Amino acid sequence: REAMAGCVKAGQWVIVSTNGEKRLLKVDAASRVYVGKDRLPAIGLVGMPFGAVVTAENGAVCVDDRLAEDVSGVFAEWASAAEGDEEKRTNKDLFDDGKAQALGQAEIAKLRAQGLQGEEIVREIAQNSATFESKTAFSQHKYLKKKAKKYTPVVQLVKPTPTELCEVYAQSGKLDKIHELRADSLALLIARS
Repeated sequence: REAMAGCVKAGQWVIVSTNGEKRLLKVDAASRVYVGKDRLPAIGLVGMPFGAVVTAENGAVCVDDRLAEDVSGVFAEWASAAEGDEEKRTNKDLFDDGKAQALGQAEIAKLRAQGLQGEEIVREIAQNSATFESKTAFSQHKYLKKKAKKYTPVVQLVKPTPTELCEVYAQSGKLDKIHELRADSLALLIARS
């Protein structure tokens, strides 16, 4: 939990983890942070605690009081609620012809204009899918996870520790910046020093 302590300051580097994808960002007036499809000034992160989950509201970045696990766990609960009649359902009769979803982009934009956000939009999309109820619980969970990634991004602020930096550079394919040092090798070096 040491990586979660403290608050973001202006001019400081922070790791922005969006649905598991990590990116290094300097918090200043010139840089921008992506929260879903919103591109917001990174200076709005100043004063937010490390480990916080952030969302975009009215063109600004604000803290979501829930934990990252809580946000992503909501969709797993929806899919597991339908597991009782699992043996009756199968995906063999489902075809992706593009006609199963009753909501189009225009209708989803209207829902957003009405003030619906993330979870509510995903719930509406699932309810307006002609094939959602007939899918297996695994397929429902996969479908909800895919839609959640698009409409409910989990953006978390992480303090840049040496281990986190190794993971960021390894994930982005920039291993030359850390001389191809993995997080476990770094831990061994620190333990032996």
